[in-house]
Amino acid sequence: GVSYPDGVQADNGTLYIIYDYDRRGEKKILMCTFTEGDALAGRPVSGAWNPRIQVNQATGSP
Repeated sequence: GVSYPDGVQADNGTLYIIYDYDRRGEKKILMCTFTEGDALAGRPVSGAWNPRIQVNQATGSP
């Protein structure tokens, strides 16, 4: 599942949301970027839209 989302909006309006995904399986930290216009349209309408940017992936065992 997904947990611990956090986000910020840049001066240019781009939203950056970071979250962890599948903590015990894939162990990934992911980020998505979009604008308020993308969210309101329910689809990508800006060049800022990127739904899944991998920031990190853990390789160790818990």
